[in-house]
Amino acid sequence: MAKPNIKIDPSRKGTSVLTGLVRLAFVNALVAKPNPSGVLKYSVTALIDPNDPVVPLIKEACKQAAVEKWADKIPKGLKSPLRDGNEKEYAGFENMLFVGCNSDNKPGIVDAAAKPITEPDRIYSGCWARLDLNFFGYQKAGNVGVAAGLNNIQVLGDDEVFAGRNAPDKVFGAVVSADSPFEKKDEKAVDADVDNLFA
Repeated sequence: MAKPNIKIDPSRKGTSVLTGLVRLAFVNALVAKPNPSGVLKYSVTALIDPNDPVVPLIKEACKQAAVEKWADKIPKGLKSPLRDGNEKEYAGFENMLFVGCNSDNKPGIVDAAAKPITEPDRIYSGCWARLDLNFFGYQKAGNVGVAAGLNNIQVLGDDEVFAGRNAPDKVFGAVVSADSPFEKKDEKAVDADVDNLFA
């Protein structure tokens, strides 16, 4: 599976952005779940190529959202919703930008033909989509920044599922030989004291 061969130009109106093709991660679009503060939210994370033409549109929408919120008294150190994927060690984030988007209300979800999607297996972490987002300033509990609101999702293509866990070959080393599957590969790899752990 690979990125769908679809060309979609992103657009912006005010503080809203309609993205081109992005890849979704941490999809929570059909059932609201508690965020870290315990508030029920619908959410997705959009993975965006740094060279995607939507990037300057998002930055411009964020600037406008900040002006709408604070006018000419914009606080220093505003948090941006557009972040560097290399900050994270999640599948698909490397060398990408990402935007976490959420909503109190369930987003509209449609397929490539703009027909509604309700089946859980049609929208998942790893699929390709375009998003209808709005950006707004916030100031809460000492935190100030611009956040992305999630309005609508159009699912446009399938790809490998992000499982949300480490690949097994990154977790386990080989302990058996292909010729003798029940033979320990390296007896010395086990600490001699391990036998006494549960004595």
